[in-house]
Amino acid sequence: MKSGTATDSCSEPKFRALFLTRHSGLSASCRHRALQYFPYLKSHGWSVEWSPLLSDEYLEEYYRSNRQNYWIGAKSIWHRTRTLLGRDLHAFDAIFVQVEAFPGLPFILEDLVLLRRHANVVMDIDDAAYQW
Repeated sequence: MKSGTATDSCSEPKFRALFLTRHSGLSASCRHRALQYFPYLKSHGWSVEWSPLLSDEYLEEYYRSNRQNYWIGAKSIWHRTRTLLGRDLHAFDAIFVQVEAFPGLPFILEDLVLLRRHANVVMDIDDAAYQW
């Protein structure tokens, strides 16, 4: 599944949700925690926008080399911050954050960019989450 918007084309959505996941669809965690719910939400009138932090290419390189590319990670966090600051987050009825929106950075950044700008933020803190 590609990032973007999923809506029912025959009617206006009842609700809008933004999903901020750490990884793209190659990640089992992302598929299990977010993507599997998109068809259900869509069938119940939700418009779902999905914004993965790290791309399939990042994961493919990681799986191949078993090394993290911190440069890509830093660029991805910078891009997500700019994107979220430039958006009207009140256009969404709910914002779903898988584990954390800005991995490796202080929570105050999420507080400033998300929580203080939108009341309905769902934080999915996996019990197996760890600091990478």
